[in-house]
Amino acid sequence: MASLVSRLVACLVAVVAVLQLVHLVLLNKLESRRLSELHHLQAHTAGGVGISAPVGEDHPPPRSINNGPQRLSQLGPNDMAENEEQLAARLFREDEGTIVDSTGEFRIVFDIAGPRPSNGDAGLSPRILNRLQQPAFEQPNDDFSIDDEALDGVDVTLVTQSDLTNARGFLVKLAERWDGPISLALFARNTSQVEASLEFIAQARHCHELMQYVSFHLVFPLVELETRLNPNKTRLVGRRRKRKPGSSKSLSFSQECQNFHESLARGKKLVETNVNYDDRKYPINLLRNVARKRVMTEFSFVTDIDMIPSHGLRSKFQKFARDKQLNKAEGDDKKSVFVVPAFESKNGEAPGTKRELLALVDRYQVRPFYFDLCWKCQVHTDYETWQREPESRTGDLTVLFEVLWKDPWEPFFISDNSVANFDERFRQYGFNRISQLCELHVAGFKFAVLNDAFLIHQGYKTTQSFHPGRSRDIENNRLNFRQFKIELKDKYPHSTRRCY
Repeated sequence: MASLVSRLVACLVAVVAVLQLVHLVLLNKLESRRLSELHHLQAHTAGGVGISAPVGEDHPPPRSINNGPQRLSQLGPNDMAENEEQLAARLFREDEGTIVDSTGEFRIVFDIAGPRPSNGDAGLSPRILNRLQQPAFEQPNDDFSIDDEALDGVDVTLVTQSDLTNARGFLVKLAERWDGPISLALFARNTSQVEASLEFIAQARHCHELMQYVSFHLVFPLVELETRLNPNKTRLVGRRRKRKPGSSKSLSFSQECQNFHESLARGKKLVETNVNYDDRKYPINLLRNVARKRVMTEFSFVTDIDMIPSHGLRSKFQKFARDKQLNKAEGDDKKSVFVVPAFESKNGEAPGTKRELLALVDRYQVRPFYFDLCWKCQVHTDYETWQREPESRTGDLTVLFEVLWKDPWEPFFISDNSVANFDERFRQYGFNRISQLCELHVAGFKFAVLNDAFLIHQGYKTTQSFHPGRSRDIENNRLNFRQFKIELKDKYPHSTRRCY
């Protein structure tokens, strides 16, 4: 009897798996049909502006970042609007660069703008080449390129996610401090935010040199496609800001950049309202996975967009990784992640060095991250030991000590790209990062704390600084976390580690 029940259960599991596969296939077919209808509609809509040529066709040749962006005198008044149309065209690519997520709820557009090596794939490590052997990477995806030495397999990409308001408030400051490759998944709630996001990306890449290092990916609700199928609604081609060449109403490059910097100033004021969280569930772990998927370097540093890294962290980690030959590690030697202690400043200070940070700690202007909000979530970083160690005289990074993971520790860390993805069931606030850390612990990873590296959040985190639904989000995700821990036992049956 037991044998019969077991076979019946196995058959049911197989049927469910097949149905899920069929579901995904049908979703993608539906998506292709919608795209086809959209192209047909746009081709026959009276007065409409056709979509720009596909990326790579009739497109300017790539420029190395060392050459810098085009100067003001080189840009015509409509260049930025035309750039937005090229970005809009990428929303409708019919390749693996534009897909639907596993729930069928969100549309994902990878690499809507971003850097590529200026000499193709030459110089990339075999592991990175394997990650790039996908249709979305077969075409150059914008005018700018990052230098080839930055993609030699011993570099680290900062991976983050945001909505448009927080991107305006934090992205430029983050890029200036990081000074290297960034992969950003941008979430737009509706059609107007998709349009505003394209405008932001186009302006950012023309008005700030370091935005050339940023790979932008866009995620928005699939239902928004229905809006664009209606020609009476806002359309993402035929930008309303574009003027005829020579028109007195055209916006100059300097005016465009002035508008961009003014939007950044407004964004810094709006970020205090925590607009990430509203009635539409913010798919935070989906966004993290989207940004991670397109990393072109051997190592990743997943953090939040409002966390500022210490000065020179990227270059210091590159040297550390080369000295330790981390990119050549295999087997259990790969099972280490490198913890970057996180802090928060009282008055928005952003110290660059450990010496500056410790001076602010002594003056009670800086404290450990989440000190009031969830101290147990950070205490295992062992801040006291870290703070007793003075800044390295050589400026080199090293492992100060290792920590055995304990629930509910959720540090930020640098790792190679073999670590587990984030579980996309977790949305909004609560348990979204700890679920990944829990899995790494069960999988046998070690947590090594770096000596001089740190992150700083500008402003104290308190319960008053969060949205009203925070407690409800935590309870919903607590249930997800319980189920997640049960599933880990089946995923790692030989592990003696547990998430408690």
